[in-house]
Amino acid sequence: MLSPVEFLEYVSPTPAGYRAAVTRLSHDPLPGLRSLRVAIAASFRAETLADYLRVEGARRGFNLALRFTPYGQFEIECSYSGSALFAGNPEVVVIATRLEDLVHGLWYRKEPQAAIEQACERVGLLIASVRRSTAASIVVLNYTEPLLPAEDAAGVLAHANAILDGICRGQPGVFQFDFARMALETGLRQLYDARLDAIARTPFSVLAQIEIARRLARLIRAIHVPPVKCLVLDLD
Repeated sequence: MLSPVEFLEYVSPTPAGYRAAVTRLSHDPLPGLRSLRVAIAASFRAETLADYLRVEGARRGFNLALRFTPYGQFEIECSYSGSALFAGNPEVVVIATRLEDLVHGLWYRKEPQAAIEQACERVGLLIASVRRSTAASIVVLNYTEPLLPAEDAAGVLAHANAILDGICRGQPGVFQFDFARMALETGLRQLYDARLDAIARTPFSVLAQIEIARRLARLIRAIHVPPVKCLVLDLD
């Protein structure tokens, strides 16, 4: 029988495979995992990421305790210091929004620039609100294009991400998750799942959710585990 460490290397890339891995980790926890409290404030339903994040976190040395904002309440939860989002004293807060969720009918607007700027300003206010309530590291997802063709989608996306980059840059403890890059590397058609979006308000495919979990776990490790320094001595 495979040990828990070996078992993590052979997890099937399916919801059932990750659920089985989480069940096994619950009954046979890995020794030496670092507990880390992570709160996720999303404009979409993000709870489906939980199993993927727990497994990918364990692969990188973390036992992640996850908390998600209820659907449609991410701004309220971020703005109120007494909300459930902060009740567990999170060490990492992830702000995951989509332009489509912040600006209704964005990709059908002829002049979306003003709406884009207002949407990014809302995210900036979220970051400020979170910072007032906690000293946790803040991870902010940037944006990607829609699956369906839209006029000047690339230009709109570049403008939004430039604004968001300016908001995040230079703020201590604020890090960007390059979702735009992930979308390019994964492929837009592999990213979205219209059926999941309609049924569960989860817009991303299983493949994309696994990749989000992998990259997010890797970023969290980079933030919270300092690089090992090696001292080389000349003994001649």
